[in-house]
Amino acid sequence: MNNIPLAFPEKEIHARLGKSVKNSSLEPAQAAFFDRTAREAFSLCSKTVCWGRVDFRLTGESVLLDELSIESRSLAEFLKGSHALLLMAATVGNPVMERRDELMQAGRGAESLIYDAVAGETVDACLDWLVRYLKQRLSRRAEFVTKRRFSPGYGDLNLKYQQLFFDLLKLREQGMILTDRFFMIPEKSVTAFAGILKNEDLEE
Repeated sequence: MNNIPLAFPEKEIHARLGKSVKNSSLEPAQAAFFDRTAREAFSLCSKTVCWGRVDFRLTGESVLLDELSIESRSLAEFLKGSHALLLMAATVGNPVMERRDELMQAGRGAESLIYDAVAGETVDACLDWLVRYLKQRLSRRAEFVTKRRFSPGYGDLNLKYQQLFFDLLKLREQGMILTDRFFMIPEKSVTAFAGILKNEDLEE
């Protein structure tokens, strides 16, 4: 889904930059500059999400998807009680990051910093939006999504498993690139696993 209906994450952006929305010491002109720059950055975010559902089984410290084995004790433990695996990805695209870099090169560091914060918080908000959307859809089938998410690079889940998301979710078709070191481009992109549980297995 492209350009999802995402609200401007103002509070989170302020928090990321170390400011409190309610107790900000910014002068009116500074506050206006901050808000204008942040909203300009937000308008450049593509707000794209992708997802997929696959069956899996656990074998010791591995998660098996057909012939593919994900070697991670942490992920296997995380998925205990789940009967299906949810793969999710979100990105804000290249334009906002290109503009951030242009601002930095032009010596406009404050604006560049705001752009970076907006992009980072927006991509996280995209994934949060996707989880809420999927929870609503799955609830019709008496299924639920785990409260937590698990991303490559966390714990003992190797970053190389980013490749799995690119292959199964066809992320290249969304303009995303995976480097030979398994970093994603655009920079502000995220992937995550979640478990799908039946009603009787719902987490407390």
